[in-house]
Amino acid sequence: MQTILLLSEESSEDQDYPFGRLLTSAGLTVLPFPLSIGNVREKGQVDAIALAVTASRTASVLRRLRQRVKLPIIWCCDDSDPKSLTTEEMPKPDGILYRDMNPAQIQWVLSTSMIHHRRQIRCREKINRLY
Repeated sequence: MQTILLLSEESSEDQDYPFGRLLTSAGLTVLPFPLSIGNVREKGQVDAIALAVTASRTASVLRRLRQRVKLPIIWCCDDSDPKSLTTEEMPKPDGILYRDMNPAQIQWVLSTSMIHHRRQIRCREKINRLY
């Protein structure tokens, strides 16, 4: 069974948080955790991070998270209008979850996010070897 660290602005005790229920319905183990980048470290057997923050905060949170962990990061998409964000503010996660996804779609997001994340790491490693 895969384990997801769910970082959210909601209380870590809030098991009823919609994305927590959504991930659990897909057969995943969910570890809710309050969003506090300073506390986030690789948590043992966690397969990915689900990030439940507003679109306007996602890009900055992603940058800080990627400096601390080497895991796929999946954004839990909110209902904001993408046209309201600049290119720099646009989230660039490894995958995106939507509230109305079914378990199979969630598994596809998780699988493709892991593949995307590994490709990004290999690409960065190749670039670093060149310089």
